[in-house]
Amino acid sequence: MKFIYVRNGCLIIFVIIVCFQVFRLVLLLLASLESETHPLGKNLHLMDWDGPCELIIYDADNDGHDGIRVLPFKGEPFYIDDRKDVKHNEQWVIVRAYNYETKQLCFFIIDKSFPIDEIEADFSKFHSIMHAHRTGPMTLLEFLDEAKRRNIQLNF
Repeated sequence: MKFIYVRNGCLIIFVIIVCFQVFRLVLLLLASLESETHPLGKNLHLMDWDGPCELIIYDADNDGHDGIRVLPFKGEPFYIDDRKDVKHNEQWVIVRAYNYETKQLCFFIIDKSFPIDEIEADFSKFHSIMHAHRTGPMTLLEFLDEAKRRNIQLNF
């Protein structure tokens, strides 16, 4: 008789653990669906990220659900505070970000003339291609000079 109680107790504990894990997975799935993305063109997306920041990603599938970081690259001390800190058109993306090490605003320009086919053919070239098409961080004066020099018709 004691054996039946132990077996039923183990079964109940097992069912509780399984239910908890399923509930946890459903919550994770819902959290990942809540991440909104905003297309910036040329497979770039502004993605709402955990915490108080946004990421710009390159998404080869162009569905906006996953991708490789463009700004900030992993380990860089920058964060994009809000969607209004990113403006874009056919050729450019401009970004106002915050450097949490220096505690100052900084600015970036992304030139969207990068070769998608070259990236798609060899992802090992991704970072070098993106670095070549990304200018920054810059101070406000440097940014204004660079935007004027490149004739970028965007502003915050």
